Amino acid sequence: MPAASGTAVVAVLLLGYAMLAQWLFHIAIVVPVAGPVVAAPMCLAITLGYRFAFIDREKRRLASIFKHYVNAKIVDLLMEAPEAAGVGGRRRLVTLPPRMAFWNMSSASPNWSLSRKHRPSLTASFM
Repeated sequence: MPAASGTAVVAVLLLGYAMLAQWLFHIAIVVPVAGPVVAAPMCLAITLGYRFAFIDREKRRLASIFKHYVNAKIVDLLMEAPEAAGVGGRRRLVTLPPRMAFWNMSSASPNWSLSRKHRPSLTASFM
């Protein structure tokens, strides 16, 4: 959960608890208010600090390493959705423009004969 939404959840819960405590006070039931009001923000601060210090540190380190080799926008996309970096690809039906449909593929790639004999995933691992 992002820090902003976590903070919003804690604020809404504290507001709800304060309203419940006020309503209960009007019907002569006293509940502690200071403890939860102090403890919830402290727990949030400790959790965010732990996350910044330990969990997100690895993401920041990987991002700083990959930004030297890959475009920064791609690194940001991979940090947001790590499953996008999966190996395997997708099989799609594509239509080539007429000028590419008759292109001599064997002269363009030394691995053309290899790719015709094996599965696409195996060919990608050779290249």
